[in-house]
Amino acid sequence: MSDLSQLLIFRDRQQAVNTPLLLVTIVRTAGSTYRRPGARLLLTPDGQHEGTISGGCIEADLIETAWNRVAKNGNRPTMMRYDTSEDGEILWGTGTGCGGQVDLLLEPLGTDDPLAFLAEGHRSDEEVAIVTVLEHRVSDRMGVAQIPALGTRFCLQRGRSVYPQNLPKEVVTELRRLAERTFAEKRSFVAACKLQAGAEFEVACEFVPIPPHLFVFGTGRDALPVVQLAKDLGWKVTVAGKRATVGAAVQLQELADAFLATEEALKLIKDDSLILMMSHNFLSDLSVLESLARRSVRYVGLLGPKPRREKLVTELERTNPGWDRKQIDRLHAPAGLDIGAEGPAGIALSIVAEMQAVLAGRSAGSLRFRNAPIYAASSSVSSAA
Repeated sequence: MSDLSQLLIFRDRQQAVNTPLLLVTIVRTAGSTYRRPGARLLLTPDGQHEGTISGGCIEADLIETAWNRVAKNGNRPTMMRYDTSEDGEILWGTGTGCGGQVDLLLEPLGTDDPLAFLAEGHRSDEEVAIVTVLEHRVSDRMGVAQIPALGTRFCLQRGRSVYPQNLPKEVVTELRRLAERTFAEKRSFVAACKLQAGAEFEVACEFVPIPPHLFVFGTGRDALPVVQLAKDLGWKVTVAGKRATVGAAVQLQELADAFLATEEALKLIKDDSLILMMSHNFLSDLSVLESLARRSVRYVGLLGPKPRREKLVTELERTNPGWDRKQIDRLHAPAGLDIGAEGPAGIALSIVAEMQAVLAGRSAGSLRFRNAPIYAASSSVSSAA
């Protein structure tokens, strides 16, 4: 289950009994941090919480201090910084040694609920851009009513935007421009803005992509851990094959977002889809490969040994003259990383890990040999309206 799904379940359960909730969002980071901007946590006044923004050290302190911080600020959105660098961690006593800095936005969850907007984007397979005001400075000639307050948020989905209706037109124009830029660049960043009226403010621009869509062709028991892992990562999963009222097919129908006939599933595949063939049926796998023969799908994996792959490729070349051999080179067969995995759970781990590496454009090597940050660095840019 994805972070967002868990947060929504927790939110609904607490709101059903009228429990106040504090939404904590990472909006800026520097150095080494456990989570990146966009990670969220929900917190109740008695310390119940859902979501992760660190390895646990920040959560422990938030439970003790977050609500007091917000109360002292008149129950308005509040910024909070954790510094786990060598000097900073001494100040709040964690001794983690992570060497990073995390800026959090703390806000009581009310009608302006970004989780609802994110959930709608998730349901409709739409990318989402959220621009949130973090800090501002105001000139003498700009009235209080024109100030974009901390936590002011502009949410943009294709064809739809949500923002406070009392914002000045100039502010709305700038926030919209930054949201559209976030869409265009498909990345999150921090921007400094200066309006003609004299206000200067900083915003966090968050890009939320469409979850990866995995198509699993096969309804055997070994498909269960693959689907479960993919769902835990927040991916959308479609299982394709014959329906059944017994065995693994029943569980797969409960786990997956959709359970379709092979022909129906093939019509829904897009270039950015992930495909895994594990039907254990030569002709079924051949049929799927033939339908993908001239498409540049992001990932196509095939379960089974190399000799089986060669038989499939030979048959494909016989029935599809002129088929581009580059497509064969992109075929992950046997699917999975070489981690010595055995059994359904281990094999599922190696396959899903390979898919994740493809999605991230990584080599899937050991992190101890990586000579670059684990996460791409958050960027800061300047912008003038």
